[in-house]
Amino acid sequence: MFVDNLHRFVFEQLPVRGAIVHLHGVWQEALQRRRYPNAIAAILGQAMAASALLAATVKGRGQLTLQLQSESALSLLVSQCTGARELRGLARWRDDHHQGELDALCNPGTLAITLDPEGSRERYQGMVTLGGETLAAALERYFAQSEQLPTLLALTADRQQAVGWLIQRLPAKQHPDSHYEQDWERICHLAATVDAEEIVERTPAELLSRVFASDQIRLFPPEPLHFSCSCNRQRIASVLITLGRLEVEAILAEQGMVSVACEFCGQDYGFDA
Repeated sequence: MFVDNLHRFVFEQLPVRGAIVHLHGVWQEALQRRRYPNAIAAILGQAMAASALLAATVKGRGQLTLQLQSESALSLLVSQCTGARELRGLARWRDDHHQGELDALCNPGTLAITLDPEGSRERYQGMVTLGGETLAAALERYFAQSEQLPTLLALTADRQQAVGWLIQRLPAKQHPDSHYEQDWERICHLAATVDAEEIVERTPAELLSRVFASDQIRLFPPEPLHFSCSCNRQRIASVLITLGRLEVEAILAEQGMVSVACEFCGQDYGFDA
């Protein structure tokens, strides 16, 4: 079984990059926080794998947040990955009718990707209407519409693991190869031969050498991934302040204390008068 890690790679002679992710312990940590129905858990696992893959494409440190919202069965999904490769995620759903892929559970809906860089750099958010049967298809559509970066994704998750890969074509301002468009089409064709089971079973080196046998690919050392939550008592207290004095005092009068649990990690924070 693979450990929780991320492998980035680049095509040496083409402006194309990619990443492969395997989540096991990290995914189990997220599953333990709430009893997710199978269909909701599958999409959350895919989203956590996707947020790690997307974070691998971002320069510098900071936090990437992938968020889905809808008025359908899957009302909210949030997955975050930091530059330190720390992951967390959660999902909310409305009723017991939660079967099928993303288009059945979250339609109509929106997909947003937010970058919160460290330091003085400005926050960035891209948002599109959800489209596509799966989360991978929705993200491919996002990159085509919002970022103009042709991107291929494959994602899968069950109760044991969440895995995926990303291949992305970079802008080629002065690419000397007149066959670049044909090369990208070839890469797309080869990538389409990969199914989820192969990403699960093969090591990244095995997978890349099998699929892109004629290309020179540089595979970077693995980057370990961890489950971690950024909640703390001060942040929870700030949330209570936004509720207002009257509402907090009403809770204190009724219950004797205010108890708030972090939805990501389940940590409970109690406040007396």
